[in-house]
Amino acid sequence: MNFSQKKIYLSCFKIENMQNTISSKIDSAPASPGVYIFRKENDILYVGKARDLRNRLKNYLSDHDDLRISTILSKATDLDIIITKSEEEALLLEANLIKIHKPRYNIRLKDDKKYPYIKITGGEYPSISLTRNLKEHGVTIFGPFVNAQAVRKTIRALRKIFPIRSCKYKIPSRRKINPCIDFHIGKCLAPCIPGRVDPEVYQSMVQNISKLLRGETAEIEKELEEKMKTAAKELEFEKAKIFRDELLAIRKVSKEQAVQKLEGETKDVCVIYRIARSAIAYIIKVREGVVVDREFFFIETSESDTDAEILSHFIAQYYSTAAAPPTTIVVDREPEDVQIIASALKLVIRTSESSEDRRLIEMAYENAKKELEEEISKKKGGKKVYPALIELSELLGLPNIPERVEACDISQLFGSERVGAFVCFLGKGLSKTNYRRYKIQTAHIDDPHLIYELVKRRLDDPPLPDVIIVDGGLPQLNFAKKAKNDLGKDVPIIAFAKRFDDLFLEDGKHIMVPKRSHLFSLMKILRDEAHRFALTYHRKLRSKKIRELPFKIKGVGPKTFEKLINYFGSVKNLSRASFEEISRVKGISKKTAEAIFSYFSKQQPYRL
Repeated sequence: MNFSQKKIYLSCFKIENMQNTISSKIDSAPASPGVYIFRKENDILYVGKARDLRNRLKNYLSDHDDLRISTILSKATDLDIIITKSEEEALLLEANLIKIHKPRYNIRLKDDKKYPYIKITGGEYPSISLTRNLKEHGVTIFGPFVNAQAVRKTIRALRKIFPIRSCKYKIPSRRKINPCIDFHIGKCLAPCIPGRVDPEVYQSMVQNISKLLRGETAEIEKELEEKMKTAAKELEFEKAKIFRDELLAIRKVSKEQAVQKLEGETKDVCVIYRIARSAIAYIIKVREGVVVDREFFFIETSESDTDAEILSHFIAQYYSTAAAPPTTIVVDREPEDVQIIASALKLVIRTSESSEDRRLIEMAYENAKKELEEEISKKKGGKKVYPALIELSELLGLPNIPERVEACDISQLFGSERVGAFVCFLGKGLSKTNYRRYKIQTAHIDDPHLIYELVKRRLDDPPLPDVIIVDGGLPQLNFAKKAKNDLGKDVPIIAFAKRFDDLFLEDGKHIMVPKRSHLFSLMKILRDEAHRFALTYHRKLRSKKIRELPFKIKGVGPKTFEKLINYFGSVKNLSRASFEEISRVKGISKKTAEAIFSYFSKQQPYRL
């Protein structure tokens, strides 16, 4: 079944494959902002947000070219809808659900490393700790972080300011719990001792920790100062002491930071770099004009996702729980739904404005490129390779990155001097010592039959390429596959058409290669080089044939004969031409035209 047939099949049967509950839920969906969740039994397949749930879900029932959506609809057995107050709230909820459940068909951070987060538990007396599990219920998380050591350092710094517990006890508890050493050294208020800590005071401290992680220090100072004064007036001196100690600690941290401040902007520079279905988000952190850190996260995407969509989803997922995010994010392109994201996250998202921004964007790209290529090469079991070869391996689902890619083309003029050529890309560049050229021997003159012979002869001539690129469309690809099958060779073959730069795969898929991709650049280089090499060989044979004149006519030498063949295409056509037609050839005098016409008039009909 080819790609078009598969789309039609999925389109025809997606509604039948869905349960009646899904269709009815789509029909009764409210015209409100919210989040929708497609499920297959207990597994979440896809999470999406919408400003108008009814309109968005109705679109899923119409025909479209997105194979991912068709696949979701064909597999889904249930649909959940969550209404929110605003589109901003829907965006944050979508980001959290994707982060927690990691649906297969969403753009999401890869969990290969299980990134560490800061976790604040729920309940009357929450605790703080490092976690890698996002599926816990009733917890607040901040992150992701790249370095677990940095997370532990942050938690230690927070506990110096706020004496929050770090133990794993369920508090309040019916059984007696002896306070640990943290209580005796002043790092914990010991809520494990019944009645010792006011739940309201403890909850206030937890809220301040959350605000500090978000970078809201000025607001915390103001609140603590007011609470301290209120508690003192009401003669609650123990409460006032706790608030005072927290306030002094935060002011000390703020003062230390102020001493280190330099003039300059505080911002994150964020870029997305992708190779086929793999992508990376790379962040350069600038604080007060100084580059202080960098982080990068691998992202799972599909081929239909645009760079703007990937950037949008990453910013929503990352900055919705980021610890102490800056107020400004600099990007190289505007993400999708930029105004909604900026409003929901209370951030300024802007494209690069200054030369400094552009320098940092370029730096982020170079580092992102290096990290992603190394990651994919490591997984494929190879060394650092040309990015286009990684994209090609991803596209064809190859277990290894191809090292030797060859492209072929044919050249002929009205059936004369039929030749074919193969060019070779080896490692990171064209390998001219591995080019091959062939004189076509078949009696056929149509391109598919010529491609059949060319590919068959190449596959019978080791060493074999890892991938063959054929110039043309489905007819050429089918004949190339036939040649491969006739010889019993297992070499992937793809066709790259000139007209719209379409790519045809052996399984019937028809793909438009993104023009900004490395793969498109490589395939265009190989196709053009194969065309040039085949044409050069064809012209060489024609010139050789022209120099060997098949007749002797006064005034007609090799150069004049070449003009005549270029104009008429063959000697056969020339022999049938009238005097007026021969006279129209540029550079042929009337006297020479008369001699040529007279010569062929006296001959039998010329046969090539």
